[in-house]
Amino acid sequence: MKTVLYVDDEPALLDIARLFLEKTSEFKVLSAESAKEGLEIIRTDHPDAIVSDYQMPGMDGIEFLKAVRRDYTTPFIMFTGRGSEMIAMEATNSGADYYIQKGGDPRALFAELTYKIRLALSDRRDETEEQRSKKTIRTLIDKTYNAVIIHNDEGRILEVNSKLLDMFQITREEALKYSIDDLSSPNSPVVNRTDIIKKVLLGEDQFLIWDARRPHDGSIFPIETFLTRINFGKNFYVLCNIRVLSNKEKKDEIESVIVSAAENAPDGIMCTDGEGRILYMNKTWSNRLGVTLDKMTDPVIFTIDHSITPEILSQYTSGPDGTTTTNSSIHQGINGQIHVDIRCTKQTQNGRILFFWYAREKTSSP
Repeated sequence: MKTVLYVDDEPALLDIARLFLEKTSEFKVLSAESAKEGLEIIRTDHPDAIVSDYQMPGMDGIEFLKAVRRDYTTPFIMFTGRGSEMIAMEATNSGADYYIQKGGDPRALFAELTYKIRLALSDRRDETEEQRSKKTIRTLIDKTYNAVIIHNDEGRILEVNSKLLDMFQITREEALKYSIDDLSSPNSPVVNRTDIIKKVLLGEDQFLIWDARRPHDGSIFPIETFLTRINFGKNFYVLCNIRVLSNKEKKDEIESVIVSAAENAPDGIMCTDGEGRILYMNKTWSNRLGVTLDKMTDPVIFTIDHSITPEILSQYTSGPDGTTTTNSSIHQGINGQIHVDIRCTKQTQNGRILFFWYAREKTSSP
């Protein structure tokens, strides 16, 4: 059962309020005929909600409300016969949860009061649960090894830990004024980020590589981040667990992306050394030939493309890096002859000559 303090200088109204509210079996009503007496009851009995008249001798309802708000967050309902927009606005601005004007049918009036008390208690309970959740999560993220950001559906930052502040070289006050865009490289895919946030808020965890940006000096650095959904009260937010990638990890990630792109390219892609030995062959080329690189008995370019000879490859070798040669050729595929346009580019890496071959199948035979 919740305790409600009702403050009013009219004893008859105190009795009526007690009758109506306690009839619900939800509330126990404490009463006071002055704001001063009400403050004393608050200090000793700690009621769950407060209902107060406005016009009272000594200290009016607004002054009483302000005195309460200096020390307490208890739900407060202004219940007065003075129907003034100015009073209602001042009560709201001073911290009242609800404002009810007296008058009319007593049953309807006290039914509304009962409803507003329930509503105020529910609102405060939700706020308390949200504050408790925030406090718990703040404690957890401060002990997390990685940097952490919590943001809303629009990317506005709501919470960070100290490791995030160190990573971006900003203060907590600055961080809470930023959005995810402010901490991202201008080249980061903002549209894609919006889609990712939507998925996370629907309960789908996400992992991605991101180019972060320090706001003060504009420096860009690679990060990996795991995104998951959390809730404060009834609201869902995004928690980002962030780690800076080392140069090697970034290089490995780039290489992984390049290999993935090559594997799924519509053209045949191959890499050979300066002697013509095949070092890499993508799925498109393997599918055309009907054999993978590891199953080839003689994995050299000459067995695939008879228009390329050791002498011709030697000529390619003598050219400068970046030299690209093109020609048309016929390859023997699993389903017969394949007419292709060949493009070959020379590159030297760590003193080693490499050739990158690109074979595009012609739409029709010559």
